[in-house]
Amino acid sequence: FMCIFGGQASYYIVVGDAAHTACAYFLGTTPSRHVWIALAALCVGPLALRRKLDELRCANRVSLAATVLLAAGITARALKSETLGGMRAGADDAELIQHGHHLSLSSFTKALPVFIFGFTCHQQLPALVLELKHRSFRRLAAVASGAVLIVAGVYAAVGAAGYWAFGPRVAADVLLELEGATDGAIAASALAIALTASVPLWSHAARESAATLLIGRPVVELAPATLAGLTALVAVPPFFLALRLDDLGDALGLVGGTGCALVTMILPALLYLRAGREVSRGIFADLAALAVLALGIVIITHTLVSNAL
Repeated sequence: FMCIFGGQASYYIVVGDAAHTACAYFLGTTPSRHVWIALAALCVGPLALRRKLDELRCANRVSLAATVLLAAGITARALKSETLGGMRAGADDAELIQHGHHLSLSSFTKALPVFIFGFTCHQQLPALVLELKHRSFRRLAAVASGAVLIVAGVYAAVGAAGYWAFGPRVAADVLLELEGATDGAIAASALAIALTASVPLWSHAARESAATLLIGRPVVELAPATLAGLTALVAVPPFFLALRLDDLGDALGLVGGTGCALVTMILPALLYLRAGREVSRGIFADLAALAVLALGIVIITHTLVSNAL
């Protein structure tokens, strides 16, 4: 639940900052980010009450279209930049790039949880399996592998373009780098739309888990009042959490390094090793699972210790 609550809260934070950035550029004035977060929550509410993942397909298409527009905006900014991050060879920046201080171990360990957060989609798999037409292990593997490959390609392209456009000192919240330009305002608008349409996916996964754990029945079998109550339970706390948090980098790092590492690394590895008692596998597969498990434990430990200090 920490992963899902933190994920929703992080999305709300970005939506608030993105809408604020876009509106300030186009209109010259804008309400506070908290107002935009509240408006996004009002849009999310009706979508979060949907019982099936398939009923969110239209919202997903809107999110994908907005994501493509966002990627195009970042790429356009990179194409306009003649030097890395638009730098004019300041001595400090030149030294930073030459000696690779921005690739230090501490910066890597700080960025890794954010990277893990970006690939956390495991919470959607149970609903995806149940609603997939002509279900089979091969079809599920094809859907999951295809999705991860597409996302990895988009992340790599946008990451490279973003690094060239903003340089090694890019802010944890890239929206701070998009202020004051038309392409940045368009990209910020696209980001706000994409994430607002994606928040119900987090709510759906959390509510499905809560229904199974607390009531013992799937969401499709719940009475309307029970459905509304569970939806409020999983959707309202992240909204208030987003109103209180300000630093997106810290939020993503904490969520990615704890809840997301648990969901994407530790639990899958444990389930794989447990299933291996009944299925004959090679030693390489078992060692890989143990390595993923150990890495997940290290990441969670490092995140908790670094945030405590």
